[in-house]
Amino acid sequence: MEAIQSLGQDSADETHKLIAQFEKEQVSIGSVYRYMHAHLDGRYLVDKTPSYGHSLACLQQAEQELVQPFYMYLYRHPLAVMGSLVKNRFNKLLQIEGDPWDIAENIWSKWNTNVVTFLRDIPAQRQIHIPYESLVAQPESWMRFVCERLGIDYEADMVRPYSNSGKNMTGGLHTESLMIGDPNFLNHSDIDFKLAYAWQAHRDRWSLLQPATRAIAHDLGYSLDEKNFAPNIDISTTPTALLPAQEGFLKINGEDPVWHIITEMTFEPISLIMQEEAIQKNYVRLLESYPALRTILEMDGTAWTQNMEVQGISDRDKIVWIDGRQFTDDDLTMEKKNCLSRLQEKIDIRTGPVISVAVIQLTEGKYYCLILLHHLAGDGFSMQHIINNLFNNTGFLSAQVPQDEYLRYIWIVRR
Repeated sequence: MEAIQSLGQDSADETHKLIAQFEKEQVSIGSVYRYMHAHLDGRYLVDKTPSYGHSLACLQQAEQELVQPFYMYLYRHPLAVMGSLVKNRFNKLLQIEGDPWDIAENIWSKWNTNVVTFLRDIPAQRQIHIPYESLVAQPESWMRFVCERLGIDYEADMVRPYSNSGKNMTGGLHTESLMIGDPNFLNHSDIDFKLAYAWQAHRDRWSLLQPATRAIAHDLGYSLDEKNFAPNIDISTTPTALLPAQEGFLKINGEDPVWHIITEMTFEPISLIMQEEAIQKNYVRLLESYPALRTILEMDGTAWTQNMEVQGISDRDKIVWIDGRQFTDDDLTMEKKNCLSRLQEKIDIRTGPVISVAVIQLTEGKYYCLILLHHLAGDGFSMQHIINNLFNNTGFLSAQVPQDEYLRYIWIVRR
């Protein structure tokens, strides 16, 4: 009701009458959503209802009733969620008999499984995955990222949910209305990053989780190692051991020959207005935002270590931009070979960077792009996410991969 009232200047009584009319006419949920959408006046309609996760069919209905909805999947460590459900006696609220912990685990496992299954069939550009532990540790970075994806301006109040009392749609239509939503919402005064570690109070229950619960937790980036399964949400500048795949690569290939994942693409921009500056800006932002693309490898005694500390951006990190509009076919073939050599020379696993990019303008509306990524820093899967980050908001046809997926990939790697 409060959402519908916020669409216009109707009083609480008028909103009640409108809802009553909907009920009398047995207006469908889809029709109500379309009514709200028609009165948004440029705003976004946000539906935050975690319980939708209980039913895959319920989630799928969103695709049937709405036009191109955008999904933000916020997930959290199973033990933290289970502890909260038990503390707030959700088993009583849902009128489910049984052990509260078992019920809480079933809720977390089923709901997250349904959401993950549902999102597999949703185009990547219409979804964002956000780990709670990372969100509370770096709320501004995440909110700026979400705003960019949605095409809206960032505002400081977005990370100050308790400073806008009365406008957060938690109180209902009347001053005497009961609190709507999280019963602990008003127990906080600010975003508390320590809640990222709330699961630790229940770590002894990890070994009691069902295999299916552990499996979905693993898929979401939570380790199955009982001694170390906390998401690492800190940006560490301390050298860390290599991943098993990285160690295996160095054992087989050594430092030489340098082995890269090479991606070649030809783009046609949505408009003919294409500027080198836009690509360069996105590239610098990519390097600054994702320290894994600044990986530095060092030999510590007999073992390799890696440091993902962000360093200053230099001319060495800029995209190679070439005007090839006057090239013959032979010229273009030769220039492509030269670009490959130049990009290989730029990559250095000991000093960084581990990625290099070249763009050749072929015509007024066509461009050739060459991207090299060292295998120690990623694979073909991560390359697709890099492409979308690099060419988003530049006039290029965007790759069908969400920006946040590479962020999530790096978050998992850095664990």
